[in-house]
Amino acid sequence: MDAATAHDFARKLIDEAHALSGDEAVALIESHIAHNYGLLSRDPVVKAEGPWLYLKSGRKIFDGVAAYSAANLGHGHPLVREALKAFLGSHAPTVLGRFLPDPWLGLFGRKVTQMTGFDKFLPANGGVEGPEAAFKLARRWAHKVKGVKGTPTILYANHCFHGRTLTVTQMFDEDEKGRARGLRPLGERLQAR
Repeated sequence: MDAATAHDFARKLIDEAHALSGDEAVALIESHIAHNYGLLSRDPVVKAEGPWLYLKSGRKIFDGVAAYSAANLGHGHPLVREALKAFLGSHAPTVLGRFLPDPWLGLFGRKVTQMTGFDKFLPANGGVEGPEAAFKLARRWAHKVKGVKGTPTILYANHCFHGRTLTVTQMFDEDEKGRARGLRPLGERLQAR
């Protein structure tokens, strides 16, 4: 697809999104998106600025969820927009993962370790990756440092939500936990505290 066609397609998609009624938007979501989260409203968000969400009906609500901290700087923050424009204008790669040398990741790592005082850190791009990494590190520490044999018991905080992976759903304190009852990833024993 050439640039003009892509730009035209994007413009039509944006116009189509703005033209949808609340019921049409909800119908599309219910028809095409997995039902792992319930909608808080049937009134779609049409604009986001700073901490505010603007709904199709004209209501303005405070975004207390911030996309589970993915948008914790607010929506469309001028400083973030300028930084993104400068970064994208530099033709630097946007996502390489950690399997190729990325100078931006190295600089980011240096800044985080300087700020925290830790030797290293594990970058993650989603909320569920935090507890998943914690389980792996806890298991490794139990076996290598404490000499635990067999399956360690991992303690966790009760009444929490961190995502929907097999391991993390075992920490749910809601009815949905029952759907995964009996499933234990890698033989883990999880215990609430």
